[in-house]
Amino acid sequence: MLHELFAFLKSQSYASDKTKWYRRVIFRLFKELSIGDSAPGIILQICDTFIQELSKVDNSVSLLTLAELLEPFLKAVGAVPNKEVRERIMEKIFHPLLENNKTSTETSDDETAAAAELAK
Repeated sequence: MLHELFAFLKSQSYASDKTKWYRRVIFRLFKELSIGDSAPGIILQICDTFIQELSKVDNSVSLLTLAELLEPFLKAVGAVPNKEVRERIMEKIFHPLLENNKTSTETSDDETAAAAELAK
């Protein structure tokens, strides 16, 4: 289901009205199904497969589009009372994205020389 949803959005070039619809549907799904102590399987399944399915459909999605696709998950972290759902969103979506997009810091020759001097 998620794969087909991403394929549809991509086929529509992530048109504003289509991504707006997607954000509304996904957030509503989280909000309405996350009531109570146990998280429904469909929500957990979406969290578990979001990154893999998006990567299969479009592994070069723009940062702007990615932000739009992530919006309902970010909103859900703040609005959904179910702790298991919030933790799953963080564990399966945001942590992997942040881990995979770390940038290394470049050091100048001056900084390298200073670090070597301190090491002596």
